[in-house]
Amino acid sequence: MMREMIVVEQVRETLLRQRTWKVNAISEQDAIRQILEGDAAEGYKGKKVLLETTQGPEWIVDGTKIEYEQAEAITLEDDFVDIGGGD
Repeated sequence: MMREMIVVEQVRETLLRQRTWKVNAISEQDAIRQILEGDAAEGYKGKKVLLETTQGPEWIVDGTKIEYEQAEAITLEDDFVDIGGGD
């Protein structure tokens, strides 16, 4: 018998954000200071977001973490198990 379930696919991703400024400064430290203090706002060139790592997916069914086992994922047709094969 079929029943309704809530299934959540959860994937952990790590993003790398890069923002770029063009800065006129007397040293590397002065360049960073200008950015932190907002003095380099006119030199802002843009932002890039890159996907660095991915883990998953993890499956959560009705609040319980489940390991997906394809061999156990049997479809039902008219209350009979359909395992394929045959003529």
